[in-house]
Amino acid sequence: QEELKQSQQGRHIWRETFFHSGLSLCLLLALGYMLKVVSPPALQQTSKLVLIAVLVIFQLLLTRIFSDVFYSRLSLSPVDYMAIVPLAASAMLMAQLLGLRVTVVVIVYISLLTAYQTPQSLQLFMTSLFSSLVGAMLFRRARKRIHSLQTALGIALAVIIIQLLFLVSNEVPL
Repeated sequence: QEELKQSQQGRHIWRETFFHSGLSLCLLLALGYMLKVVSPPALQQTSKLVLIAVLVIFQLLLTRIFSDVFYSRLSLSPVDYMAIVPLAASAMLMAQLLGLRVTVVVIVYISLLTAYQTPQSLQLFMTSLFSSLVGAMLFRRARKRIHSLQTALGIALAVIIIQLLFLVSNEVPL
């Protein structure tokens, strides 16, 4: 019985690995196609592709680190978790460096991958998408410090709105 469990577990791991790798590849191909449609020059310049890759990896690692700390050491509610994760960090940088069209496509990709990492995927996807879009739109032409403050307030408001909607949806007392 133990040998049967171990062999089934080994098959299960391979199946999960294949599924996750395949899904990640499909999302990456979709990102490449969308970038080709939205902004062909972004795919022709190696520096822009490297910048996109670095910012995507940076955002995913940042979210993963916060997620691991949250789920292993802190006893916060999911609302608190969404408030402490810097979901719009890479979106703000991309908006400044690559333009809004490329940023919006990459934001959707990052939001999907971010939500894929955690148990509360829809809530995290919506929070990530909405706060990143707000951050990118507000920060794309920021030139003064006051613009950074306005962007931070806009992102905070976006996170609060999404979290309130999920609280109401889940019938959690405010």
